[in-house]
Amino acid sequence: AKEAAANAREKARRKKQGEQLAKEGLDLYREEKFPEATEKFAKAIELDPDNRSYYFQYGVALYKIDEYNKSLVYLNQAEGSHVNAAEKAFFIGLNHYRLKEYDAAVGAFDRVVAANDPNLSPAAQFYKGVTYFEEKKWDDAQKAFQVVLDTSKDPKLDERAEMYIEQILRIRQFEAEKARKW
Repeated sequence: AKEAAANAREKARRKKQGEQLAKEGLDLYREEKFPEATEKFAKAIELDPDNRSYYFQYGVALYKIDEYNKSLVYLNQAEGSHVNAAEKAFFIGLNHYRLKEYDAAVGAFDRVVAANDPNLSPAAQFYKGVTYFEEKKWDDAQKAFQVVLDTSKDPKLDERAEMYIEQILRIRQFEAEKARKW
């Protein structure tokens, strides 16, 4: 009985220490000190591995320091009331995009678009367009960028989408000229 009580006290102490470390990690993340934030989140997970909401924060911080595979592992395990499903899918899509796993990236971005999040959905649609652009799927890319222009409220995102559309039009024009015989 004494051992069980001691284990319960130790578990509670570790949980409280994990919460503190996660809070410190979040503060460091907000200051854009991503390597330091990842260390705090890793320690928080080590102390309280049952709290899956730390996994999301850790996964996003790992993405920020270009550890995409490791980020995917933690993001896929993240769950809890503090984990926004659309945001989780968005970062999963970004990781897949960075790893050049384009089909998986488009699938994740489609989940974000389907969530109709006013901030994330247009950004996911933009990255979906960029993914198609990388794959030289000009029609799909142009459609995705047009949806961004129709749904986004972010002028910078609209401007970047317009730049991609113009670039696609120039590529198509060049390809048409190249196809003509001299």
